[in-house]
Amino acid sequence: MRKAVYRYHNGQDHFFTIDKSELGDGRGGYRYEGIGWYLEDAPLDDTYKPLSRWYNPGNGDHYYTADPNERPPGYNLENPAMGYCRMTPGGFSSVPLERWYNGVDHFYTIDTSKENLDGWTKELVQCYVWNTGELEGEHARRPEEPVR
Repeated sequence: MRKAVYRYHNGQDHFFTIDKSELGDGRGGYRYEGIGWYLEDAPLDDTYKPLSRWYNPGNGDHYYTADPNERPPGYNLENPAMGYCRMTPGGFSSVPLERWYNGVDHFYTIDTSKENLDGWTKELVQCYVWNTGELEGEHARRPEEPVR
């Protein structure tokens, strides 16, 4: 089953969560911006890795990674597994989750055509996620199957 990842921004930091009750429709200076993408709630095969959330109390930046060897200096682990994303492209209509940086804030998006990225530098494709909550292909639920 897929989980929505909710996107927030406070003017300096982009914050993403699978638990909308963390910030609701916005609080603590964060404004709710909608659903950013979707993650699987469990790995479907060995190409899936957990997307973790890190926080730097020194500069207020949140950082997300699916690379188990990537431990950003100065950041504390907040959530070791928000959900699962693919580490390789293709299959099940996944789309690239790009990581951008402007010298202060890390930003993650699946659709750069809808973003104003002046002053931002693309760092990498973090992993592959979904722009819909519906399962597709061999993992789609048949009508007679119970919801997982």
